[in-house]
Amino acid sequence: MLEDANMLVFIEAIKTVDYLANLLRSSMKQAKAKSFLTLLADKYKETKTAVLAALEKTFDALFVHRCLSPNSFFETLINQIAAAHKNPRVRQMVLDRVEIIMERTYLCSSTGQSKNASQLFTTFKQVKDKLK
Repeated sequence: MLEDANMLVFIEAIKTVDYLANLLRSSMKQAKAKSFLTLLADKYKETKTAVLAALEKTFDALFVHRCLSPNSFFETLINQIAAAHKNPRVRQMVLDRVEIIMERTYLCSSTGQSKNASQLFTTFKQVKDKLK
């Protein structure tokens, strides 16, 4: 059985943004990176695991390669998408992705930021609970 053609196009488009993030890194224009974030977050409506896996990889690439500053990245995902999106699945998936990125970046690092990181993470948890 052939896979849905739309899903294949979604996956290739998502992979293209991932490749752009890897190649351009911080030289990617902030406005383009924000629009990519918004468009990609909207694809969390999909239930196919291949699409979700590609989305996760692309969000990680956009953050790791600093296509946006961390403040701008989290502000876009939390304030503009998770707080305002009409689909509860999209809101939940975006908040879960932000939580995973924050855990991996701030709580797993052994630098001297442990107190600030734990405060940041606690604040995020409170915001996440309010947005649910």
